[in-house]
Amino acid sequence: MRDVKIFLICLPGLLFIDSAIAGNVLIVDAGNDQAPPEIVQFGQFEGSWLCQGFNPQEDGSWKANPWVSEWAWYYVLDGYAVQDVWIPGAGAPPGAATGTNLRIFNPEQKRWHMVWTTHGQNEFDSFNAEFVDGVIVMHGEMPQRGQRNPHLAQITFYNISVEHFDWKYEFSPLADGQNWTEAARLACERS
Repeated sequence: MRDVKIFLICLPGLLFIDSAIAGNVLIVDAGNDQAPPEIVQFGQFEGSWLCQGFNPQEDGSWKANPWVSEWAWYYVLDGYAVQDVWIPGAGAPPGAATGTNLRIFNPEQKRWHMVWTTHGQNEFDSFNAEFVDGVIVMHGEMPQRGQRNPHLAQITFYNISVEHFDWKYEFSPLADGQNWTEAARLACERS
């Protein structure tokens, strides 16, 4: 895994923290005992994963990407939240960007709230998620961005085990929300 430099915004400038120090400040080994017990729903992914992506083909089949990406997960904020970092693999197309999610569980609403961003996106996408029958389903509303039309997004984590999980991204027109088109898949193995 890559050595990560973390920075905190402070006035009048930026305070840079080496990852060894940040490990004692931001990243912890487990969910906090005082955190909602649901912290393990996303916390179960803690560690590093290698993910093979697949894209749909016109004939209905799925084709594997020629690269494998890394997805690293951490307990953060003293074990009250889960953060992940997506790192596109060597050979990924130029538009592929490193990104991060910050996820926190709201016990009153009984669902997860999260935000996603990448270095090229320059804004946040918001999602909610629920864990039902061993499957995590995220929902969000995606704005117009570049060539991408605005749409509803549904992201599902399934076939979850200690060493593997599958992931899929589906979209629906904003006014629909009933008819979903699957646009991408991942098969992830613990590294």
